[in-house]
Amino acid sequence: MVLSPRLRQVAAFLVVGSLSAGIDAGVFLLLNSLGMHPVLASCLGFLSAFAVNFTGNRRVVFQARSSRGQLPRYIILVIVNFCLSAAIVALGIALGLSPVAAKVVSLAIIAVVNFIAMRQWVFRSGSEDAAQPRHPSGSDGDGERRDDDDRVGEQRLGE
Repeated sequence: MVLSPRLRQVAAFLVVGSLSAGIDAGVFLLLNSLGMHPVLASCLGFLSAFAVNFTGNRRVVFQARSSRGQLPRYIILVIVNFCLSAAIVALGIALGLSPVAAKVVSLAIIAVVNFIAMRQWVFRSGSEDAAQPRHPSGSDGDGERRDDDDRVGEQRLGE
């Protein structure tokens, strides 16, 4: 069975995400079982998966070349997800879910948010877009037109 490039990307994302989620959940379960407050345990579990998730998604899932903007964008996404994770776990517990169930809900929501944000924003930098072949129509090849300022800047760089 041959998978389309999009399905391979989703499958790779799920593998990297599962590894990261395993690290996240494992740290959460360990710390929670040792008596740490569930929200704090959730936060520490989330942060523990940071390097695995960034590297795996950049290299394996999105096969992005390294660029200056990726890490800052990823850090912004992590901060948003960090707050979202803590809020979902706290809300889940307040609504009567067990800490583990609340954490599972947070992982599912964050997985969807991450795939979209990483694909559309984190691993799509201006330098990578500029390196893509240009179509005669002036688009990047993905249907998006680039404005004249981009072309002028690229011509200056190429001179």
